[in-house]
Amino acid sequence: MKDDDLLDFAGHEADIIWSRYNAMVVADTIFIAAIAAITENTCLAFAGSCVGIILTAIWWIVTSAGWSLSHAMLHAIGNEGKAAGTPLGVYQAWCSRVWPGCYADPIWWLAHAVIGLFYLVYAALAVYFGGLLFGSPFLALITMGLAALILLCAMLYLSLVRFSVAN
Repeated sequence: MKDDDLLDFAGHEADIIWSRYNAMVVADTIFIAAIAAITENTCLAFAGSCVGIILTAIWWIVTSAGWSLSHAMLHAIGNEGKAAGTPLGVYQAWCSRVWPGCYADPIWWLAHAVIGLFYLVYAALAVYFGGLLFGSPFLALITMGLAALILLCAMLYLSLVRFSVAN
């Protein structure tokens, strides 16, 4: 592929990332409102919270994979010439201002922080409704908190290690 084709493809992938991101922000907001509206049905609210956790985890992973693909396209363009003026050189210089040696820009971190916030809201709802459903808020907190922490760590690991440009 030519550099122009790669750059167009990277731009197209960025458009897809933000389209998916905007759709998921709206969908998650509506889904949380729906869970709040059915609080009298504890079982359904708990199930909805668990589904929200899973959907948010999938959103995180798909977003990370899309970002990785965009980075791979920029990396392919940058391999031809390591000049600072290439799209890869500009991007790496911009990223290193925030976190030296990291190939994830501040927008990546902020976008994932919003996804993580939705994830934590769903986890808190699952703990709350799980406590009501199973009769022990403490047991629900420990179980769901541990599960949420493990899943969040796995998502962060996949995002930063498995979906890196080097792979």
